[in-house]
Amino acid sequence: MSTQKTPRLILQKAILNIIIIFGLVFFIKKYLYMYLKNVKFRVKIPLNITLFFNGFYSAFQLVLGIKNNSVWNISFSAYYSLLALMRFYLLRYTKEHSLCENIKRELQIFRFCGVAMLILNVILSVIVFYITWQNKGFSHTIFTTAVISVYTTVSVVKSIYNLIRYKKYKSPAINAVKTIGVTSSAVSLLTLETTLFQTETPIRRIITGITGFLVITFILVYAIYIIVFSNKKLHSIK
Repeated sequence: MSTQKTPRLILQKAILNIIIIFGLVFFIKKYLYMYLKNVKFRVKIPLNITLFFNGFYSAFQLVLGIKNNSVWNISFSAYYSLLALMRFYLLRYTKEHSLCENIKRELQIFRFCGVAMLILNVILSVIVFYITWQNKGFSHTIFTTAVISVYTTVSVVKSIYNLIRYKKYKSPAINAVKTIGVTSSAVSLLTLETTLFQTETPIRRIITGITGFLVITFILVYAIYIIVFSNKKLHSIK
């Protein structure tokens, strides 16, 4: 009896595997085509991914802050939470509207990102001043250091890729996505630097101060450029 069922079971499994393979091929082909041909879809995918990791990293910094009783980590958690809110707002806009559908509205969003960067930069300046003045180091585990290092590396590589990949597109919404990525990467570098230099020495204070000053200056100049650029474009539309 069992020998009669064996060929039938083999046939059923073969048919099931063929169906699964064809389903996967169809799924991959469909969404790969959408990714290659649809700019809006191509923007939404990394936005969803970065929003998830942004939220995870914000929660991770909050846990570190509570564990180490660190205002520095808790402040960074709040900073990344605000970046996540900006990403969520952009994701919601791209879901409801096509790119370049309303240039005026996209420019207003782009300008809003510049203004938000200025506000966040003030908060970051206070954080950098506090950590430089306090000059307090924390002994992180290998896992914590690895998570921060990986997140920073991916963030920097991804932001550089987006700057190059989407350079030809003129949509202000895409520029806003790139702006948030660059800002997040710059702050991540500062976080990584404070993680790697854990000893409470004068050289650490100098390095943290210089790194913080460079990051703050970069974000300040970038934010002003975004606001001026957006205002000029909006005035030309009017």
